[in-house]
Amino acid sequence: MLIYSFGDLLRSLWAPGASAVSPSILKAKLDRYAPQFSGFNQHDSQELLVFLLDGLHEDLNRIKTKPYVEAKDGDGLPEEEVADEYWRNHVALNDSIIVDLCLGQLKSTIVCPICKKGSVTFDPFMYLSLPLPCTSMRTMDLIVMSADGGSLPALLTVNVPEFGRFEDLQKALVTACSLQEDETLLVTEVYNNQIIRFIEEPTDSLTIIGYGAKLVVYRLKKDANNSRLIVFTHQKLEEQVILGKSNPTWKGFGIPLVSRLCDVENGSDVENLYLKLLSSFKMPTEFFTANLEDPIEEDATDKAVTDGSTSTDAKETTESLPDPVLRLYLTEDRGNSIQSEILKEKPLNSKSKVVNVLARWPVKELDAYDTCLLSYLPEVSKFGTKRPQEESVSLDKCLEAYLAEEPLGPDNMWDCPGCKKKRQAIKKLDLWRLPEILVIHLKRFSLNNKLEDDVDFPLDDLDLSSYISYKNGQTYRYMLYLAITVEA
Repeated sequence: MLIYSFGDLLRSLWAPGASAVSPSILKAKLDRYAPQFSGFNQHDSQELLVFLLDGLHEDLNRIKTKPYVEAKDGDGLPEEEVADEYWRNHVALNDSIIVDLCLGQLKSTIVCPICKKGSVTFDPFMYLSLPLPCTSMRTMDLIVMSADGGSLPALLTVNVPEFGRFEDLQKALVTACSLQEDETLLVTEVYNNQIIRFIEEPTDSLTIIGYGAKLVVYRLKKDANNSRLIVFTHQKLEEQVILGKSNPTWKGFGIPLVSRLCDVENGSDVENLYLKLLSSFKMPTEFFTANLEDPIEEDATDKAVTDGSTSTDAKETTESLPDPVLRLYLTEDRGNSIQSEILKEKPLNSKSKVVNVLARWPVKELDAYDTCLLSYLPEVSKFGTKRPQEESVSLDKCLEAYLAEEPLGPDNMWDCPGCKKKRQAIKKLDLWRLPEILVIHLKRFSLNNKLEDDVDFPLDDLDLSSYISYKNGQTYRYMLYLAITVEA
């Protein structure tokens, strides 16, 4: 049994006159019951401590024959009674000196973001694994676009944790944009004048966004059941000289425009939406009236060819060549190939929730709009800022980060009893009961990065009374007995 080897080690350590002690017997027992610790490679000290405490508990468990314990429905009962019932059920199966000294209880609250239905459970814990608030910050530049053409693009700069998640960026954007209750934000990555990715998962790491990436944020009305997301990309005709011969070629330009559209009946609905989104880019009349009087060069309509690097298909004929009117086309995902032209009086030939539309601009219209402003898109800032090295993170901040609300991951959806559907619910932890001996683990690894920040903690008076959700008048003050540090 593990307990005998551990007891022998303790007697050797505390024996009078003892100097160096080899834990070889305990190590051999660990190798037998936990092969992951075999050999002489480095191992995580927290993982070893958790296994050791769990093994000692199993060896010392006073419950030899575990009874069947039925979980009771706590709806309508006071939280104190529900918590005590959870505790009694656990102790009925697990009763040892390890439980007496090292086991605490967490209150876990899950709330559906749609119907607000909640669920409360009280779970035992043997240690608190606290995250370190990220002190290395990343400055990100983004362009914010309106979904109704009511305002020009705005450059927005936000600061987010360098190794944070998309939810951190989302929170910063909501605050910076002063978002209304009926609005939502769609964050996209744009490359070569096309949206290449919708960044939506709250748990995605921000490290997937390269420093040279270009991000565009669209302010949209919250999704309605019958609405479609319309994504517009733009092309204009550019002259290319090949072997001394002029060859007009379609080239992509500008930031994609995005909006929601309900009850799409025909092509005129899509065209009207596009013109509405462009309205804020329209130039004053005096700047382009003269250019509109210039005749269109015949060569431009006869010699246009397809450029394979833009959203065109090599099989296109002169039907798609420029004329004095704007032409819109349905395209496949990301606009890589044209499917069909969108005609005003014809029904839209697409049932997709995301409709990709290519707009080919007539030559005369280019001077009517500020295409430079439409094309302005800076890279995400290439520099991160870090707190001065002498600054430390307090243990209180680590506790606050651990107890903060957070959405469940997409692979851990909650079956909401109110909606009868899986929801990405909000989870909140609270300390309910603390043990006599409290084990705290500091999570220094974030993704593939180790956080080197110093953590400031008291040596003889750690007061956690203010963090206890169950206010029974008891104080919870701790003295530091042991600290395990690992040097690289």
